Amino acid sequence: MSTGRGDPGPNQVHGGILDGLLPGDLVTIRAKVRWLRGSPEILLRLRGNYLDAPAILAVPTNLGTPGMRNSRWVRNTGPAIFDVTHTPVCRAQ
Repeated sequence: MSTGRGDPGPNQVHGGILDGLLPGDLVTIRAKVRWLRGSPEILLRLRGNYLDAPAILAVPTNLGTPGMRNSRWVRNTGPAIFDVTHTPVCRAQ
């Protein structure tokens, strides 16, 4: 588990290895990841590029209904107008 900082630009997470690695050591690279958009490919890698674990994330089959009818659809609905203010305040006469 990484306790270091993360970087949302190139999606980096930094963390230290408590014990040094020696040639021939068996290691596990593990992460919990979830596809949001874009490429489903992920590459987990140690600094220096000498140990990496590539994978392809599972993309959900139901990606929603952008621009299509869904459970909130209403026939001929008017515009949603809310939080209206008037400046200066109008006083009732």
